[in-house]
Amino acid sequence: LAGLKYSNPDLMTLQRCLGMGFDMPFGIDEHLLGAMAMGVRGAVGSGYNFAAPVYRRMMEAFDRGDWAAARMEQARGSELVRILAARGYMGSAKALMGMLGVDVGGPRLPNEGLGREAEEALRGELEAAGFFGWVGG
Repeated sequence: LAGLKYSNPDLMTLQRCLGMGFDMPFGIDEHLLGAMAMGVRGAVGSGYNFAAPVYRRMMEAFDRGDWAAARMEQARGSELVRILAARGYMGSAKALMGMLGVDVGGPRLPNEGLGREAEEALRGELEAAGFFGWVGG
């Protein structure tokens, strides 16, 4: 197999796949640290488009054996997913890309975009969480 991405939170099955010699990037941002503990060395996920510094720091901390720092960065990534999912993940993710200066347009149906008020509320919640500081923006 080539080009396989594992996007299931079942880490036991992930471990079995890795044990069979498959090199699979992991696809669930909010579970990446656990997957790395199982042996994953790469990831493919939408959150890396706007939160790459968080996950890069998490991976570097993991590689250094600094579990406290790795858990802190994973918690940030998980909080980001929670915030985005509260208003509809895809619409929120597209709005966030725009906030970071990359207009990627609206989401495809059946996903819905955010209205102006919801986008302003999203920005406020992201600012309150410290997101823009996490990513250096």
